[in-house]
Order: sequence, then structure tokens, then C-alpha cells
Amino acid sequence: MLAASPSQPPQTEPAHPPPAWSALLAGIDNGKRALLAAQASAPATSAAILRWLPRWLIALVVVGVLVSAFSFLPRVLAAEAGLASRLLTAIFRVPAYSPATLPYVVYMDDPTYVLQVTTECSAVFLTAPFLVVAALLLLSRRFRVTRVMVSLLLSVSLIVAVNEIRIAFVGAALSWWGVEGYGWAHTVAGSVLSIAAIAGAVALSYFIMRKGSRGDAP
Repeated sequence: MLAASPSQPPQTEPAHPPPAWSALLAGIDNGKRALLAAQASAPATSAAILRWLPRWLIALVVVGVLVSAFSFLPRVLAAEAGLASRLLTAIFRVPAYSPATLPYVVYMDDPTYVLQVTTECSAVFLTAPFLVVAALLLLSRRFRVTRVMVSLLLSVSLIVAVNEIRIAFVGAALSWWGVEGYGWAHTVAGSVLSIAAIAGAVALSYFIMRKGSRGDAP
């Protein structure tokens, strides 16, 4: 006797994609993950750039001022001579004037001597180190931008003011005592005033920056 048994369909194995398709799908999945990671890190990167951008821009402006001062040094010397002639007239009572574009102080009452403002007498060389240091401090988050700029402005102003008084005093000594008076006024008194101006500017900067240092300064 034959027993009837239910018919079973032939079993088949599940189909697997070709190796090339597997590699393609894996590459697409990795690309999606990389894109999501980049999108997640983009806000943090943008915020860091925005925090540093003002410091870089201000530092570039400071460096640009320094480069411009050296590039237009003849005009700077002429401006310093003009200011010194006004101080010579107002403070030391020696009538003087300066030609518009020339670095000379001309005496009105006695044209025997003419005082020339040379590059060594300019405040540009005295203030240049302060500008360089300020640009470097701006790139450090240890110091506040406002304190760095206030310190730079006051230091440069002090040096420029004292240097102009020095030039005017040397001009007065030349008018009062001739070449001999010019010699000791330029060598002794002028050097003392320059050193005093630099020392005062350094002390002033230190006093301002000491209270403005912090690890997370904006």
C-alpha cells in the first residue's frame, strides 16, 4: 500500500546582492554618516571663527597703521614738525612755523638756524614696538580686546606728546643758546625725555593689562 504524503515545495536559499552592490551601499551609508557629522560640527566651527574674527581684524588694522606710518614717513615727519613749531611758539615763546610738507621748523625772528625733524627723532620708531606687541596680544585670548586697545592708545599718545615736547625744547635751546645749546639739549635732555616717555608708557600698559588678563577673555 502506498501512503500519500503532502508535496513540499523545493527549498531555495535567500538571494545575496553582488559584492559590487554591497560595496556601493556601504559607501553611501558612510557618506551619510560623514555628512551628518559635518553638519553637527559646523555650528561649533562657525562660532569659533566668529569669536576669533574680530581679534584678527583688529590686529590687522594695528599692523596696517604701523605699515602706513613707515610708508608715509615723510608726511609723518612734516606733521611732527608742524606740531612742534606750534608748541615752540605757545610754550617756549619762540615764534616759529613749519612748511606744509617739509619736516623743518623755521624761526620767524631769527632765520639763522632751521631745525630739521629727522627719522631718528620721529615718534614712529618709539611707538612701533608697542604696536607690534599689541597686535600679538590681540591674538591671545588671555587679554581683553578693549584693554589692549586702551593700553595701546594711551601709551602711543603719551609717547607722541612727550616726543613733541622734546622736539620743541630742542628747538628752543637752539634759538636761545645756539649750536652748543642744541647739542646738550638734543643729547642729554632729549634722551632723558625719550627714556622717560618709554618707561611711562610701559608702566601704564602694565597697569592697564594687569587687571585685564583672564583665560577666557572674549
